[in-house]
Amino acid sequence: MSDEKHFMTGLHKLAQQNGDGLIPELLERLAAADTNLQHSAEIVKLPGLHERPNAPMSRWSPSGDAVVINFPAPRWQRNAERKNG
Repeated sequence: MSDEKHFMTGLHKLAQQNGDGLIPELLERLAAADTNLQHSAEIVKLPGLHERPNAPMSRWSPSGDAVVINFPAPRWQRNAERKNG
């Protein structure tokens, strides 16, 4: 547990001596927070991933002519075109 959690537990134990304590509820909340933290994912953007320059690639080729190769459409796209007409 972090220092903040220990501090909160200590405060609730002091309050419990006066009859105002919430120790079981606090422990449930802290356990739920730990579980949520373990099951949550942190998304980190990798530098350069899926980033393309704004200029076309043909500008960088020495001859200036780009060769475009036509590939067949993916199967899911062909099936969708067939269904939609």
